[in-house]
Amino acid sequence: MALYQWYQHVRSQFVSRDFSKLILAGLKEKLNGAISERIHRLKGFCHPKNEDPTGLESRLSATNSGASKQRQELIANWSQLQDLFESFQDVNGDEHSRDAFLETVRKGIQKIGPNYIAVIQHLAPSEGELATAWLQGIVDHMIKRALTIIPSFK
Repeated sequence: MALYQWYQHVRSQFVSRDFSKLILAGLKEKLNGAISERIHRLKGFCHPKNEDPTGLESRLSATNSGASKQRQELIANWSQLQDLFESFQDVNGDEHSRDAFLETVRKGIQKIGPNYIAVIQHLAPSEGELATAWLQGIVDHMIKRALTIIPSFK
């Protein structure tokens, strides 16, 4: 989900003759497909087809009542989690960290040219830390929101 924001804000700055808008669109499409597939798989875990309703629950209860309660909470709140996961494109992270990092990328493009690998490799450690803070903020935001929906997973 953070990778989507990377493509949206960073990788998009390197559109050129060597890296066209079509390639960027294809990357985003593949990423969206992968995220959708992961959401679908999690939904299948929450609501498996042809599951013996007593089978898994009785095994969970016998081994760990906490896991059974977590699964029940997950199943009961799946639609809210699904909505959260499907809204990932709207999560931009800390705009200050993002914008500060994007400015360093812009300067790198002006200095080096639209060579993605060269620009990223020439980032100073502190500039890389801005990117890490921005992207980790997106991950942390999604986890925090998910844990408000399924608090037993804390």
